[in-house]
Amino acid sequence: MILENDRVRVTRFSLGPGGKSEIHSDGMYVLVSVGRGRLANVCGKAEQQVVETAGFLCVGVDRQHQIVNVGDGPIEFLELELAE
Repeated sequence: MILENDRVRVTRFSLGPGGKSEIHSDGMYVLVSVGRGRLANVCGKAEQQVVETAGFLCVGVDRQHQIVNVGDGPIEFLELELAE
């Protein structure tokens, strides 16, 4: 976690090839990639998604999820969980 206050919690994920985030649940959240790569299980969608540097990935709603790096190299992304 890199920032937390009463309005937002920002977590930076760094995943190597084949790496997975922990299974977790958020309220409303926004995902933004820091680097390029391929991810799966983004915002409840099992299919693979190519992501670009500083690319907006999605806005998600509360549900359990586990994001997977299905690319050949490492990738980083930010998850911004918004307070209701």
